[in-house]
Amino acid sequence: MRQRKEIQELLHAQPRRVIPPANDVPGKDAFVSTLIDAAYLLLLVATSPWWLYAMAVRGKYRRGWRAKLLGAVPGSDHAGRLVWLHAVSVGEVNLLAPLVEELERRFPDLRLRITTTTDTGFEVACRRYGPERVCYAPFDFSWAVRRVLRKWQPAAIVLAELELWPNWIRMASAHGVPVIVVNGRLSDRSFRGYRRLGSILRFMFARLATVAAQTPTYAERFVRLGTPADRVHAVGSLKFDGARTDRHHPDTQALAAWARITPEHVVFLAGSTQAPEEALALEAF
Repeated sequence: MRQRKEIQELLHAQPRRVIPPANDVPGKDAFVSTLIDAAYLLLLVATSPWWLYAMAVRGKYRRGWRAKLLGAVPGSDHAGRLVWLHAVSVGEVNLLAPLVEELERRFPDLRLRITTTTDTGFEVACRRYGPERVCYAPFDFSWAVRRVLRKWQPAAIVLAELELWPNWIRMASAHGVPVIVVNGRLSDRSFRGYRRLGSILRFMFARLATVAAQTPTYAERFVRLGTPADRVHAVGSLKFDGARTDRHHPDTQALAAWARITPEHVVFLAGSTQAPEEALALEAF
């Protein structure tokens, strides 16, 4: 619940801004964005044989290229405020459901646009939230991100879990668009990786408007990487906001009947696990 409250408070306080068509990013930021773009282009060229093979032989990555490379997303009529929510794949798409429901309830005039990176995430998002609100996310090229910002004029950008990209955050910050991280997490591996990059990415964490972290440990890691402490809050997992806790709900009863669970049964559930957590769960059971 507190995950949603943080965003609601920020939206209440956020004035509407108009992002101009010109590239008015400050000189230093524009220079850094150019360097980042150049690095991305070199990487894209170096890996192009793999991309072409995956597209031609395996049929992957063919969809949404205009949105990904050029920021060619469906336009907006700018009638009222808009929030841009980004979920990289299926897990994050499903994670956003309770947040989307609450925003629709509290702000009926608020328009939502949901972007995702993978084909499976795109398909699930279209089914859950309607295809008119879903499109592929732009790659972290400055021109693609700028084009989306100009078209949508978002009041805020909401990133699920940890999907941080330098140009996204630079461009949004330059245009006064707050970037919010929900269900924020930083694993040991991610934390060590970001720390090795040091000051190169510290600016990125410093410009986050709000971080709703899952645990105090994750919250502390965001602060250590540069996010001001007063913007970071340990509020639990958004996944629990979407979990059904009413045993008398028809969906709950139908699931219990399908699994042949009676009130006398003791149920041990290990959900959203990965290696080696399955082995630990079996040992505990």
